[in-house]
Amino acid sequence: MKKFFGIPLAPDEKRISLKIASIFTVVAGLWFLFIDKILAAVFNVPTAFSYIQILNDWFFVLLMAAMLGWLIQRQVGELRRKDEVLREIAQGISVASGETFFHALTEHLAKALGVDNAILCELSEGSARGFSTVAAYQAGKRVEARDCPVAGKVWEKVLSDRMCRYPEKVRQEFPQDPLLSELAAESFIGISLPNSEGQLIGILAVIDHRP
Repeated sequence: MKKFFGIPLAPDEKRISLKIASIFTVVAGLWFLFIDKILAAVFNVPTAFSYIQILNDWFFVLLMAAMLGWLIQRQVGELRRKDEVLREIAQGISVASGETFFHALTEHLAKALGVDNAILCELSEGSARGFSTVAAYQAGKRVEARDCPVAGKVWEKVLSDRMCRYPEKVRQEFPQDPLLSELAAESFIGISLPNSEGQLIGILAVIDHRP
């Protein structure tokens, strides 16, 4: 597309194109490798074999067309789903302001990603490093900040690494974290939030009971 239309391919588009082309190449190669041997073994009359070969070519074309159509439809559907996730988050927080914005952010983030919990916390000022919850969404409802205390090694690791990702067994990694135990957490993703000067001011995290 970039060569003919001047439109650069996005990473997802490149991945989709490569995936479809690879599958097509493998299937076509296997088809042409074995189909002639199979037909020659079944049909011994040259004339009959010629007609069967023509039908075989047309069947292959139709089969590949159907398969490519199915693959493209599936991949486009996956991209559309990702786009709807982003749109859900954007629409959910675009009309909010002030403290409502933070509650809307955690709620729509949890709903869009299909996770149990989304938590936004801020880093306390001063020499003693600590965290306080700004907004939280847990188990399908908004939770008051005072009812969601944030403390433990996993939050400190997010600050030190800027991003922390545990697809599974997060409680085994941080057995002393009270919030992870309370939520029966299995997976965790947290990202640190800097201000305009690059100073870390908080953490946004999503937590789920499933891997």
